Amino acid sequence: MLRASLVVVLALLGLANAATVIFNPIALPALIVTACTLNSNTLVLTCNWGDALFTAAGLGLPGVDDDVSLEGNLDLLGVNLINFNIGSAVSIKSLSIQNGGQVVVATGAALNVGGAVTVDDDSTLEVSGSAVIAGAVTLGSSATATVAAGASLTASFVATALDSFITVGSATVGAARASLIINANSQFGNNGLRLNANADVSVVNAAVVTLSNAFTAAGNVVIDTNAGIVVNSGGYTQNNGTQLTLNGYLTVASVTNIGTISGNGAINGSLTNSGTLSPGSSPGTTVIRGDYTQTSSGTYKFEIQDGSRFDRLVITGAISRNGILHASLLDKSYRPSNNQRFQIMTHRSASGTFNIVRGDFDDTFASYRAEYMDSDTALIYSTSSASARVMISTLLVVVVCVSFML
Repeated sequence: MLRASLVVVLALLGLANAATVIFNPIALPALIVTACTLNSNTLVLTCNWGDALFTAAGLGLPGVDDDVSLEGNLDLLGVNLINFNIGSAVSIKSLSIQNGGQVVVATGAALNVGGAVTVDDDSTLEVSGSAVIAGAVTLGSSATATVAAGASLTASFVATALDSFITVGSATVGAARASLIINANSQFGNNGLRLNANADVSVVNAAVVTLSNAFTAAGNVVIDTNAGIVVNSGGYTQNNGTQLTLNGYLTVASVTNIGTISGNGAINGSLTNSGTLSPGSSPGTTVIRGDYTQTSSGTYKFEIQDGSRFDRLVITGAISRNGILHASLLDKSYRPSNNQRFQIMTHRSASGTFNIVRGDFDDTFASYRAEYMDSDTALIYSTSSASARVMISTLLVVVVCVSFML
């Protein structure tokens, strides 16, 4: 913890602006810097709670469990490393990392930037704790941003350089999940957004994320209502074992799904499903503004609330059917009538049939079949329970009578 004594030593050789340090012993712990522009020269803050050393080699700021508030802007010019330590809470008006500089938000630390962040050429922002950035993050040439396993970053991005990128999560199996929340319009250059396994990317607040090239989601992606992802060139792939929760829109020439896609959103493009497509939010509707192809390893899974409320898939193009059609009941007490028809898909034209049609209705006598039309696909529910019960009752009467006669 900070104590009442604080010694500030400035090595001012070539220092653009000296830092003004205000120490308030009433509001412990707090170290407030009103404005700070630093080059590769040395600024040393020596405090009796521990060392906080700023040199060209690096900075550990603040001490464990201590807070720093920069009421002005922080510009790091050629500083190799600034490390916000475990347990600290750091508030900055804006942050500029330049000339190969590196900023690390350590595990357990929290960084809050009220304005914009610039990660200039060959510079790095690494988040292992949590960071919330109110303004846009601009990534320069060969600039990198990393959200480590178990970390969280909330921001929007303007990747002005095609060779800059942000990496979310660790590819290590079993690693803690990383979380990137994009809360305002963002754009990324070539391979600018790299999503590893054990990581989540969420697009919220009606934000639009624009990707220059093809994108592969090796982690989970959430696109909130009225938000969207636009891929300008190439396709979008949802990897095996991951999920796309689509309640906004995905605009791309083609989507390849090997994982799971669900939600009440729209794909503005064609979809090839070799994983699981589960429309709606129980129940709801997914729209595909293009063609839908389901491969032999694909599953179309839909849920039924009652005779008028069930998941639907609206396809503006053609459908090619294959794989599995799976129905399930949301209300286990609901029993469809015999030969009831559920129109689960509409489309412009159609080909193929599903290899397997199945359901998890709690009815021993239920059977299911698909009805294939050019303009729609339906599930027909059939049950022989009534006649079966009559037959069983008749058999019981016969058995009882025979037993009585014997």
